[in-house]
Amino acid sequence: MSRHLVAVYGTLRRGGHNNKLLHSSEHIGEDFVRGVMYDNGGFPYLVLDESGTEVVVEVYSVDDATLRRLDWLEGYDGNREWNHYDRSCVELHSGTKALIYHVEKGDVEHLPVIESGNWFVK
Repeated sequence: MSRHLVAVYGTLRRGGHNNKLLHSSEHIGEDFVRGVMYDNGGFPYLVLDESGTEVVVEVYSVDDATLRRLDWLEGYDGNREWNHYDRSCVELHSGTKALIYHVEKGDVEHLPVIESGNWFVK
């Protein structure tokens, strides 16, 4: 069984209502990724952007089954035309490489920006 590092920044973080999907996963710690976070009310969107702010993420080591559950939650099936979120491997502030779910700016630029870069500190 494969393991995958995944960086989460919204409802999947500890204290978020979707964190239960990570109950069998190892919490590695907190880190940061450069981007812009947008507020969609019940959940955030992330646009990856090297000139953006440091967005707070939590890193988890997940198994294949958990990654499939996360893909389902995030509407990711690998087909860019039909994805709700895209999934990419990014380098975090610490140098760790992890998968992260994100969107394109044109899809969300009408939403309010979360200036703090922290879903829990709007």
